[in-house]
Amino acid sequence: MAAAFRIGLSDFVESLMLYRLWLHQGRASVLRQYQRTVLGPIWHTLSIALFVVVMGIIWSTIMKVEFSRYMTFLPAGLVTWGMLSGYVLEGSTMLVAMQGQILSTRTSYPMLAMALVWKLFLVFLHQIPLCIIAALIFGGQVTWATALILPGLVIVCITGVWMALLSSLLTLKFRDAQTATATLMQVLMFATPIFWSKDLLGKKLAHLADWNPMFHLVELIRQPVLGHAPSLINYQVAIAWMIIGMLVTILIYGHVRRRIAYWF
Repeated sequence: MAAAFRIGLSDFVESLMLYRLWLHQGRASVLRQYQRTVLGPIWHTLSIALFVVVMGIIWSTIMKVEFSRYMTFLPAGLVTWGMLSGYVLEGSTMLVAMQGQILSTRTSYPMLAMALVWKLFLVFLHQIPLCIIAALIFGGQVTWATALILPGLVIVCITGVWMALLSSLLTLKFRDAQTATATLMQVLMFATPIFWSKDLLGKKLAHLADWNPMFHLVELIRQPVLGHAPSLINYQVAIAWMIIGMLVTILIYGHVRRRIAYWF
């Protein structure tokens, strides 16, 4: 077990040292995805803006929530969830999509996960201004707590590395896991307070949201955008999820490292 952990940790450290490579690869992936388009990733922002307006009208009416209040709440949660779900969903196809590179050259697998996280972060940067503008238009405010989005993003992105890598290993070994993962993330989207507030569960059930680590990761970004500081429990759960997930992923990765090429 110790040997497997050392192998995994060594690859992660090596991947960090190759930061120029995965920064370039992540940026190139965004440019390639939107090649020959006029607006590029701004299309994502416009589609989310339209989705937020339509869903804001419908859901605020259904839940009997003031429209302006709902429009400050929904965008940040939805954009953050898009990045989080991307770690898992795009991560599930990451190794399969890179089969040619992996089989033809020596590749540090964690580097691929870091490139994916960087790519999703760049897309996130195109979308987060929409959340801030919506918050300001509908009564939000910029306070000292807004700066807390920076440590929140660090925690979310580090968590994204192990989520992407673990998801890719699972779906490479068991191809059915890709469908199962997509289904799980779809269910989690509605089980996590994205479209609805935790307060709507009432005092007896509100604690159920605290058992969902994805909720706490969303809160690390959403609350600063709204001008509020995330709660202590948000940081505790998110950091614990980041550390435990990373340690487990390093161990699993180190254990299967030499067999990955044979799973294609």
